[in-house]
Amino acid sequence: MTNAEPHEFLRKIIHRQTTPSALPLRVFFTGPAGCRKKFLLRLAMDLYNRYSNTGNTTAYNAFVICASIEKVVVAVG
Repeated sequence: MTNAEPHEFLRKIIHRQTTPSALPLRVFFTGPAGCRKKFLLRLAMDLYNRYSNTGNTTAYNAFVICASIEKVVVAVG
């Protein structure tokens, strides 16, 4: 990802959490080790927690499901 891509992704989270008519955001992170996936995921989780159910908004409740690739491969078969 370039520097602009994570910034735009985080802005989309804020927009969707503060716009009642917005659909939930579904994201799949992939990339090599050390490309800051976990860092970006933690930022996204923080934004969801910060902007969920604030004021009079009817924004969606947010949740994150995470697994290492080894566990996903075993679960899928």
